[in-house]
Amino acid sequence: MFRARIQFEPGYLLSARPYRDTSLLIEVFTRAQGRMGLVARGARGPRSKTRALLQPLQPLLLSWSASGDLGSLQAVESAGPPLPVHGERVFWGWYVNELLLKLLQRQDPHPALFEAYATTLMQLAGEHAEAALR
Repeated sequence: MFRARIQFEPGYLLSARPYRDTSLLIEVFTRAQGRMGLVARGARGPRSKTRALLQPLQPLLLSWSASGDLGSLQAVESAGPPLPVHGERVFWGWYVNELLLKLLQRQDPHPALFEAYATTLMQLAGEHAEAALR
């Protein structure tokens, strides 16, 4: 079976939920691969460096290996300074994430939509937050 290895792909965390004792099931949105489901093993562990980085609405560089529908997160790094999204704007960002989760299929890349999403998050952090949702 073919096993893909993706290195340092720009992306964003859309959602995360607990999986087993110390892991997370995450959904990410990346420029070249689209929406992906990944297992972040050990991300909830007491000494995990990954937990602090896996935050929604923040630019990330993701590395993973995949042989089917669900990949395995190998590494995560920050792709820049955290976006200062606060207050009710966080809820607006979560709403945009939910739209992507419901409307996009896994492994279907949309580079233009990825750029629009990144722009929307930057606007949520700035003065044009309400316009970003339109």
